[in-house]
Amino acid sequence: MPATKKSFSVKSGLDANANSISNLGASSSSLAFSGGHSVVLTTSGATTLTLPTSGTLLVNGGALGTPSGGNLANCTFPTLNQNTSGSSGSCTGNAATATTASTATKLSLPDLRSTSLTPSYFGPGINGAFMSNSTDSLSDGGTYHGVIQLQQWSDASGGGAHQLGFTDNNNIWHRGSSGGITSWSSWYKLIDSNNIGSQSVTYATSAGSITSQANSATITATSANTANQIVLRDASGNFSAGVMTGTATTARYADLAENYVSDQQYDYGIVLMIGGDEEVTIADEDTQRLAGVVSQNPAYLMNSECEGKHVVAIALQGRTPVRVMGKVNKGDFLVSAGDGYAKATDNPKIGSIIGKSLESFDGQYGMVEVMVGRL
Repeated sequence: MPATKKSFSVKSGLDANANSISNLGASSSSLAFSGGHSVVLTTSGATTLTLPTSGTLLVNGGALGTPSGGNLANCTFPTLNQNTSGSSGSCTGNAATATTASTATKLSLPDLRSTSLTPSYFGPGINGAFMSNSTDSLSDGGTYHGVIQLQQWSDASGGGAHQLGFTDNNNIWHRGSSGGITSWSSWYKLIDSNNIGSQSVTYATSAGSITSQANSATITATSANTANQIVLRDASGNFSAGVMTGTATTARYADLAENYVSDQQYDYGIVLMIGGDEEVTIADEDTQRLAGVVSQNPAYLMNSECEGKHVVAIALQGRTPVRVMGKVNKGDFLVSAGDGYAKATDNPKIGSIIGKSLESFDGQYGMVEVMVGRL
């Protein structure tokens, strides 16, 4: 049997003591109120105004109003038949802590140009405001700017607050709270519109390490001795510098050497003396004009800018390999044997000593480690 459509019209003469109107069973039934009346549920028990699944509560000529307490849980309003604007959406969860705004269109910016916004001004959440440059000390073009403010928690135990400022010069600034959430720190620029895509770093109060390029950023560095430039090692791992100050240094190699101009290029381990067409030349036997031995890998090289067609580094102190001929015992004095070689001797002359051998050799020609500059 089909359901019967029922309609009740509540006029001004409704009995004030009526307990209920029930049995509106059909989905097409309606309960209409006119004459400015309202429904008030005042019983102390659990009182419920229930609509069928597809029902609609319409209030002619007025708004639904705002509940003075309690929650609107899991409600959907498909149509707002009032003077509204914007797009309809859905509200999931409690009204006070809504978790989803499906089609929210904007974050309104109230005009707070004359208000000093403290970190806790809005309370927890994300808010925005239209501000005057002079009010919050952010002067970056124009007279006004907009801010977005985030407060993470109701007090400092949940972290500080943050503000982003958007200025007329198309730059973005940031400041965070200091002293909990009671005051702001200074503004600093996050994004400079003049350097987007090739952002240059002006300064940093502290720095970690740069391991790779960030968004194709360019870092200018050089291996040359250039003022106010970051040091870059060359392909061999070397770089140039001026005066370096330190507490201590270490070196892989073992001798102190100095550059001299020679009459031809000489290989390491060859014994040289002062003479020839330039400063040094190959040594004569038992010469007392000894210059020293050509260094293989100086730990420290002096006179590095010495100029000449042939420049050689001569070991002055430390240890370096030396070419020898004949039998050599560990600890023997070495002097020039001629033709660039050294030999052992028990009675060296002043000015002829190359150094002391650190190892023995029993052969015709060879190479031994020598402690040079030791008499």
